[in-house]
Amino acid sequence: NEVINIIGNDIIRADLVDEIKKAVFYSVMADEVSSHNIEHLALCVRFVDENCDIREEFVSFVKLDRVRAEDITSSIISTVEGLGLSLNELRGQGYDGASSMSGEKSGVQKRIRDIQPKALYTHCAGHSFNLAIVNSCSVPSVRNCIDVIKNLTRWIKHSPKREGLLKAVYQKGVQAGTNQSRNPILNVCVTRWVENIDGWERFCLSHPFLVHMCEVIVYGDPEFELYNDNWTAEDKRNAMAHLKALENFEFLYTLVTLQRCLMYLREAVVKLQGESQDILCGVTLLEQCSLNLKEMRENIDQFSKRIFEHSSNLATKSGISITQPRISQRQQHRLNVESTSPEEYFKLTIVIPFLDHLLADLSSRFNPHVKQASHLQSLLPSRITSTTSVSDISEAVTFYNDDLPNPMIIDEEMHVWKTKWLSVEAQERPKSLQDCLKVCSKTTLPNIFCLLKLFSALPLSACSCARSASALRR
Repeated sequence: NEVINIIGNDIIRADLVDEIKKAVFYSVMADEVSSHNIEHLALCVRFVDENCDIREEFVSFVKLDRVRAEDITSSIISTVEGLGLSLNELRGQGYDGASSMSGEKSGVQKRIRDIQPKALYTHCAGHSFNLAIVNSCSVPSVRNCIDVIKNLTRWIKHSPKREGLLKAVYQKGVQAGTNQSRNPILNVCVTRWVENIDGWERFCLSHPFLVHMCEVIVYGDPEFELYNDNWTAEDKRNAMAHLKALENFEFLYTLVTLQRCLMYLREAVVKLQGESQDILCGVTLLEQCSLNLKEMRENIDQFSKRIFEHSSNLATKSGISITQPRISQRQQHRLNVESTSPEEYFKLTIVIPFLDHLLADLSSRFNPHVKQASHLQSLLPSRITSTTSVSDISEAVTFYNDDLPNPMIIDEEMHVWKTKWLSVEAQERPKSLQDCLKVCSKTTLPNIFCLLKLFSALPLSACSCARSASALRR
């Protein structure tokens, strides 16, 4: 242990601190994690190294005796200063949206900004995506569908016998050529719902097998003699309850809706976890997701028709009849919409509300990211036009005036930067801040380079902290 501590602290961490000091500007990212009933704070640092690469590096786990904002703030400051880093160069903070971290009056980010006003706070983009989906899933049918998936998955995974039956049913189906998926179902994550997209797709493919498995437990099947007996009364009651939920066409339709709507977020979710991603990249991904969802909303009839056809095919494979809830004069616990067909009913009660919730939440939760990006998008060559001027970045120049080498010549530098890229084809221009840093001359355009470096140091997400926390649990 002593040798490991010497290598970790005196060699690896010392070299890392030297790199951060050479970078000058840096940001801190933190995430709280519990391990063996002990609260820890995973602390990471984001900076731009000498090769103009954006890096996010883990620096320390800090034990927390209490999780109040003042205690977390004190732990972050003492750890940063203990590494030999100065708060004078701290330019960003990245945490989740917990009130103790993001509070505007007494949260960690506010307490640190009281000490260093330039340490801008960024709400973790991955967490924002997750919250947007969680809130969208408050639509009753969607919430019920997810509860069914979670309960059924947990019920199967907690019993080797039930899981063995599902695998036997699945293997028989694969041999018959009805499915090529390797595993029948995947575990459902309790917190990161956005990462359950693969699980929901797998659930769709395995739906006929799940129905058959429950039928074997309740009614028996001579093809699965090994599993026909020794089921308790409780097993049969639970299997019947799950079978009833699986054979509900509203559940099937909602499941397909979730799968088809959230697949458009998959690319954004994966890319947002990258260390080299910046605020502009995050906003670009958000804009693309919103554009796809809006296009679906504008062509809702065609989109809902595809969902209904997909759901109907699944229902046919599982022997489920296509029905809709009855309409009553007075209804308080679910949507009570008049319609001419099941397809129209489910479009009005599931697809439209879910899409509207998702679009509204994505817009509201990413509004701070959009505002931050608006201050620097004119520096990005891919967004430079003939009308671009220094006034487009005036707020950033004013805010970081003390950090710039010579702000008096920013007008001339902006003109040179603009002229350089207007003569280059749009598809050949750099599209990220890291690419811009590699082609921007530090000696010729020192102020532009400094602004690019400052914005590159701002964190987009706290995924590096989450990955470090996962390593601690292992």
